[in-house]
Amino acid sequence: MNLGGPLLLAVVLLSGCASSKNYFTDRWNDAKDICTVAVGVGGGAKARVGPIGTGLHWFRDEAGLRGGDLGDLRPKQNDTLDAGILFFGWEVSPATEAMVIRDKEHMANQWFFFYTPAMMDDLHRPEVHYYTQIEAVAGVGGGVRLGFNPGELLDFLFGLLGADVFGDDVARFRAEPQPTPADQKPDAEPGAR
Repeated sequence: MNLGGPLLLAVVLLSGCASSKNYFTDRWNDAKDICTVAVGVGGGAKARVGPIGTGLHWFRDEAGLRGGDLGDLRPKQNDTLDAGILFFGWEVSPATEAMVIRDKEHMANQWFFFYTPAMMDDLHRPEVHYYTQIEAVAGVGGGVRLGFNPGELLDFLFGLLGADVFGDDVARFRAEPQPTPADQKPDAEPGAR
């Protein structure tokens, strides 16, 4: 007897999601977060394991799969950059619309071997998923970025059971009813008892 179908249905129903469509949208997004395969322009080489990295490189992602976004990785503003000289560097992820919605964009500075959040803008600080990424970049004129994120793999696996480890399940939250002004109680007037 095959229990796969009933088991999957039970997981969906117990996950607390508003619908199976939202559940599967979030699982697809979580699956796309696990690996990075991107092509771009630039040169040199870089390797990073979590916050620790080094390399001599300049690279800008153009297309591929990164941060859960699949396709054109060029942001509307040309602010994407990954550059470094051995122990010092700067990394700005492509802030595509899909990445912004799910908080997958980031800015980070490298000091010696360690990448730390960029201090210029709290909205683009690296989230936890940034620190669980393992990746390498290499090329001359054009190049490739390859990566794997064990933290995102855990987020995907726990997501199958309805947990959202990295807080990036946007389809479920968009489907939940939002309070309307009629649902909110008016503030008491000054001096009222």
